[in-house]
Amino acid sequence: MKKVVFLLACISAVFAFFDPDYVSKAENELTLHYIDNKIYYPVHCRSEKVDGEYYILCSSGSAGADRKQGGLFKVVKGSDDSYSIFAINGKGMQHSKGKYEEYRGASLDISKIIDEF
Repeated sequence: MKKVVFLLACISAVFAFFDPDYVSKAENELTLHYIDNKIYYPVHCRSEKVDGEYYILCSSGSAGADRKQGGLFKVVKGSDDSYSIFAINGKGMQHSKGKYEEYRGASLDISKIIDEF
């Protein structure tokens, strides 16, 4: 378990160079949520910027798994260093296990967002 967390921290550090700090923190939070709740093993959470907004897709990291199937989340920057994570699709809501709220903002084109991953 410690090796997995260390590996995830190293991978996140590399990608943190490209994403704002709050997005990297949200990606790490979601990765640990998936690990702690044994949703996917291994889990692969990654972020993309679509139309100026950040999204995170968490999917199975197993060989042969469809990397575009999984929980989709939106990350919204708050004041200072804070952020909020919202579940976007059905898998995201199911995988949230009550920890993350469902996104209730403007209508989103989920297919377009997932195609960016």
